Amino acid sequence: MQCRLAASQADVSWVAVSNLHLTLRFLGEITDAQRAEITQVLETLARGIAPLRLRLSELGSFPNAHAPRVVWVGVEDETRQLPRLAAAVEQELAALGYSAREERFTAHVTLGRVRSPRHRDALSRQLAELAWTPPAACDVPQLTLMRSVLSSAGSSYTPLAQLPFTPPLGAGFTGATTA
Repeated sequence: MQCRLAASQADVSWVAVSNLHLTLRFLGEITDAQRAEITQVLETLARGIAPLRLRLSELGSFPNAHAPRVVWVGVEDETRQLPRLAAAVEQELAALGYSAREERFTAHVTLGRVRSPRHRDALSRQLAELAWTPPAACDVPQLTLMRSVLSSAGSSYTPLAQLPFTPPLGAGFTGATTA
């Protein structure tokens, strides 16, 4: 998808395929003590949720289609748990003293960031006209707390904690029991 959009010759910094991800909440700089506290909160949240089943959906851009600054692909959650998880993360972070998110959560994967207006109109046209078939849904078994470091070579990501989704006992059980 990035290669097809790059044909517009717009001035876009495309995210490396290995760095594509879905962000629930960006935290900024945190201390080791804050990391431990956040990890504990995320572990508790992950314990109450079954693995997610996500699929890519439509292409889009922020702030709008006529003046794209960020090019993204939407993410849909077949389990319908992602909005609840994002809200719970936001609520728990607020309880830890983090300020509320300024924008509404929109499940997406950033494909690239527009650096200048050069060929932006061509990019807008491509976003509007590009036909594609999203890949099949995939299972997401865990929540990951990531460290991102921005450099002149781009962003690099390091997992700080991987927290498996584990539904509460009895959740999703459809079989009969006998005594």
